[in-house]
Amino acid sequence: MTRSILKHMNMPNYLWGEAVRHSTYLINRVGTRALVDQTPYEAFKKKKPSVEHLRVFGCVGYAKIDGPHLRKLDDRSRALVHVGTEPGSKAYRLLDPTARRIIVSRDVIFDENKGWKWSNSEISSQEPFTLTLGDFGNHGIDDIGDDKEIEENGGSENGSDEEEDEESTVEPEYVETEQAPPAPVLRRSERQITKPAYLSDYVLLAELEGDQLLLMINGEPWDFKEANKSQEWKNACEEEIMSITKNKTWSLVDLPLGSKPIGLKWVFKLKRNADGSINKHKARLVAKGYVQKHGIDFEEVFAPVARIETIRLIIALAASNGWEVHHLDVKTAFLHGELKENVKQEKKSLLIVAVYVDDLLVTGSSLELILAFKREMAGNFEMSDLGKLTYYLGIEVIQGEDGIVLKQERYAKKILEEAGMSECNASQTPMAAGLELSKAQGEKQVNEQDYRRNIGCLRYLIHTRPDLSFCVGILSRYLQEPKESHGTALKQILRYIKGTLSHGLYFKRGAESGLIRYSDSSHSVDVDDGKSTAGHVFYLNECPITWCSQKQQVVALSSCEAEFMTATEAAKQAIWLQELLAEVIGASCTRVSIRVDNKSAIALTKNPVFHGRSKHIHRKYHFIRECVENGQIEVEHVPGEEQKADILTKALGRIKFKEMRDLTSVQDLEKLEFKFKGEIVGLSLKAKPEFT
Repeated sequence: MTRSILKHMNMPNYLWGEAVRHSTYLINRVGTRALVDQTPYEAFKKKKPSVEHLRVFGCVGYAKIDGPHLRKLDDRSRALVHVGTEPGSKAYRLLDPTARRIIVSRDVIFDENKGWKWSNSEISSQEPFTLTLGDFGNHGIDDIGDDKEIEENGGSENGSDEEEDEESTVEPEYVETEQAPPAPVLRRSERQITKPAYLSDYVLLAELEGDQLLLMINGEPWDFKEANKSQEWKNACEEEIMSITKNKTWSLVDLPLGSKPIGLKWVFKLKRNADGSINKHKARLVAKGYVQKHGIDFEEVFAPVARIETIRLIIALAASNGWEVHHLDVKTAFLHGELKENVKQEKKSLLIVAVYVDDLLVTGSSLELILAFKREMAGNFEMSDLGKLTYYLGIEVIQGEDGIVLKQERYAKKILEEAGMSECNASQTPMAAGLELSKAQGEKQVNEQDYRRNIGCLRYLIHTRPDLSFCVGILSRYLQEPKESHGTALKQILRYIKGTLSHGLYFKRGAESGLIRYSDSSHSVDVDDGKSTAGHVFYLNECPITWCSQKQQVVALSSCEAEFMTATEAAKQAIWLQELLAEVIGASCTRVSIRVDNKSAIALTKNPVFHGRSKHIHRKYHFIRECVENGQIEVEHVPGEEQKADILTKALGRIKFKEMRDLTSVQDLEKLEFKFKGEIVGLSLKAKPEFT
């Protein structure tokens, strides 16, 4: 379509950026085979689009000029070229060919049968169309909604009052050229210039200078042609081809009758260190599996990886026992078959290996055994020995003699930068105590895309910040049509992160307390449906390894029921952790302690005689009774002030919040004294200490 609309009015190719913009605008407002009886605009906006304002791309438009500086015989309009509509309004984008400037105006009369008389040199010219950043086309234009300012015959109403003309006429000054005599300038508006909210993260690449485009590059090429211009990426591609050849990943065969081959594509990724510096250029030649159809080209695709809870459990074991955690990377891991080699160990030694795609975490009771495993793996596979674990899946790791630190400071800073709150004021709590949020139908909606992106980033930050679980979980309920109150609450979370960038998990050494789970709930706190919020946190040797804050699936009639159902969900998690421990260390906890601060709920888990209280509760929630009878679970009472899961079920005041945060092992790591090489030093997060 871009080529067609340029050729239709015989326009120069340097306007391809405006043509692409206009083509996209049109495609979103016409029918498509992918949607039934609706346009893409209608599917997204839930309303039919208006097309009465559309004009022929490239036709001549006469923009109105007014102002006190005009003399009686001066022109009241100037011929310009129509290059589409202004995003966010029904105003028009007009090109002044003599000055190569974009002008935005609502007061335009079009001659759709007439095009601009371009010279042959202009049509064939490949000179780029340059604009300054100030000419993005948002010069005071407001969304005029359904205002009937455009006549059906192609012109604008001439009866608009002076105030409306002042607000709508926003064109910049013309530049005098030799080809055209100077003309009166179109008057600027003095009102504050604002860009439509939905365009906050949009930019037209054709309007950017080269140095501005450099700011958008992350260093990863988009295709092989771009990668081939860099020696680092060329070396990465050559290494990938050599690995494919060495491992005999494929072989040439005749295409079976009825089969269709799938193509290949290059994927490029920069692997970075904990401080953000480049560690490695990775290039992978992969098949376009996304074109295959299930049941025809493949039956099942499954790649097991270690869950983040498993990783925290292993690190907690290593921290409490004083083990080292090492990091290995398998080169071209997908090109290898099954690992059939056996790793032998001594009777009293323990080796634990966790695999996440091509990243291996290795720890155990014997450093010699870890080194032997690394040597044996290197003998069978091409491995990169990354030494002691310092960075894993976006989590920064610091190992010392007194314990292990997990933090995401660099990732938290990136969240603030993308949200535009790097310089915001800090908050002492992530959510105001007693805050009640709802769908709030009467409130103004905030940018849904920005809201969802920020919530998604925060959910990954929760991997080392259980103090954020409740507030992020609450805001996650309003991803559809978030309102101003939700946006305000989100900003408070970001301000809290600003003041706690140095916070993270601290797993201490030497603690031996087994597997303990704290369970709590807040009864009927959801304003919209009356459901309760449940929270639980599991500790292994006083190190938090898994936690959760979520809304219950059914309405609880009392706090006793809410606590009872929460304890049942915790029992399921406890059984899994028991089995995981048995697989990892060869011995599981004989009994998991679940600590609840509601005595009625505890009695309900042990006494099935309370028929009147529990007869209406769904049968699946009675699973905990069987676990208690079998001796797998032990439910104990804990005072409310010692309930560590309290921070996962409600917004607390400043003092109470800090007390609960300390109980979940989330600490200010800059204030810790950490021992390296036999010396006690302050743990500075500005410069990572070196390990030997």
